[in-house]
Amino acid sequence: MLVGGIELLNHRDVLSFYERIVTAYSPPEGKDIALFLPCSAKKPYSLSRTHRAVRKRLEGLEHGKRVRIHELIVSEPLGIVPREYEEVYPAAHYDMVLGSWFPTGNIPSARRVTGNDIVRIRASAKPSGVEREVINTLGARVAEFLRKTRSSYRHRIGFVRSSQRAILEKASSLSGISVDFALDQRFVSELTKKNGTFYWIMNGLRCEESLNTLERKLSELR
Repeated sequence: MLVGGIELLNHRDVLSFYERIVTAYSPPEGKDIALFLPCSAKKPYSLSRTHRAVRKRLEGLEHGKRVRIHELIVSEPLGIVPREYEEVYPAAHYDMVLGSWFPTGNIPSARRVTGNDIVRIRASAKPSGVEREVINTLGARVAEFLRKTRSSYRHRIGFVRSSQRAILEKASSLSGISVDFALDQRFVSELTKKNGTFYWIMNGLRCEESLNTLERKLSELR
């Protein structure tokens, strides 16, 4: 089990996995829709609440559309993990702790304050400069994957948020290859206005509103 902070970015097993993905790996034939999903604390990813919710929604798509979707996980520290590799070491054997997640010890008190206060509490847990280094390093590595698979996908859909969205945005900028994000800032603003910031922080991608938006996005693809 690999456990640690930013030093894991350069762990030999992490670098070996990254090299394997950007040199020897090829996406499955017939899957021309790349769906980028977030990594999760629970491994393999498919056992997490968010991934189970997403995959259940994907099952509801018409068969012709569903079989075209290739699930790709944006991982800290691995970069890109194709779904079919999620149980391959070290994809199912790491816990990268950067201190950038919502501090669970603050949840009881956070429930009694305003949404803006919750945002400030969450932001205060982020170590200065560390998240930026992770985004820059992994953004460059994910950019290599985008370049390698330039001709593999017809569509690239990002269903991610926070640092993983930033990584994917950085990779898209560096590679010049467009990624269409299912959830935009307008969606987040309207959702938090309706349900509160705490609702978005704690439910995010697995809430009904997010899943409905993803399903519509995928259904519209040709």
